[in-house]
Amino acid sequence: LFALLFSLSIYPELSWLNIAIGGLLVADLIGWALINKKNLQSRAVSYGTHSAMTAALVISILGVINFLGYKNPAKLDLTKEKIHTLSDQTKKVVKDLKNPVKFIYFQKLEAAEQNKIFFENYRALNPGKIDIEVVSPDKEPARAKHAGIRSYGTLQLLSGSRDSQVSDITEEKITNALIKLSKDSPQQLCVLTGHNEKSFTATDAEGLDSIRRGLINQAYEVRDLNLITEGKIPPSCNALAIWGGNKAFFPQEIALVRDFLNQGGRAL
Repeated sequence: LFALLFSLSIYPELSWLNIAIGGLLVADLIGWALINKKNLQSRAVSYGTHSAMTAALVISILGVINFLGYKNPAKLDLTKEKIHTLSDQTKKVVKDLKNPVKFIYFQKLEAAEQNKIFFENYRALNPGKIDIEVVSPDKEPARAKHAGIRSYGTLQLLSGSRDSQVSDITEEKITNALIKLSKDSPQQLCVLTGHNEKSFTATDAEGLDSIRRGLINQAYEVRDLNLITEGKIPPSCNALAIWGGNKAFFPQEIALVRDFLNQGGRAL
C-alpha cells in the first residue's frame, strides 16, 4: 500500500507500474485472508474487518476524488458578466505556448492580490508554461529600475531573452503581449493601393486605422503596396489586403495577384 501511494505521487505517468503494484496489493490481501480464514470467521473479527474495509473504501474514494481534482482543476464563474472567464482566443493562445512565460507584476503587495487572481486564470490554462511573481517596487527599487518600470501596476512578461510590458491590465492587452512573445518574427500584411481603396492610416469614419493598430498590437506589420510602382509582390508579404477599391486593376496587376495566390499566398 505504501509503495502504491508512493508510486502514484512520484510516478503518476507510469500506469504500468501503478497497475503492477496495485495487483500485488490485491494478491497480498487475498493471500492474507486465506491464511487467516479461521480467525476471520469469528464475529468480533468479522465486525472489525467490515469496519476497517468500509473505512478503507471511504478513504480510497476520497483519495481518488482528490487526485482527480488535483490533476483536472476547474473553476466555476458565477458572475453575471462572466468577468472571470477568459475568451476562446486567449485560451487558444495560452494553450499553444511553446516557451515558458513569466508574469512579473510590479505593484504594492497590499494592492496586488486582485490582479494576481486574474493572472491565475492564465496559469490554470497552461500551468507548465506560465509562472507568476509579484514584486514590490518599494522593496526592490533596483529590480524595478532595471526592468524599466515607470509606474505601479505594470506587468512584465518574460519569455527567454524577450519581454513585453502591459501597464493597463486587461485581457486583450495581456493576450496581445503573449501573441507578440510567441511569434519568432512579425508577419506582414501588404495593403494594396492605387485603386481608391480605403486607407489603413485614415482615422475618419471610412478609415481603417483602428484595424491597423489592432494588427500592430498583435505583432503584425502593415505596409502599403502599389503594384504598378513596385512591379512585384515582395517575399516578405504574408498576405494581401484589397479593401474597397473601386478602380479596375491593370492586367499586369491581376497577373501578379493571380501568381501570388497560385503559389499559396493569402488575400483578404
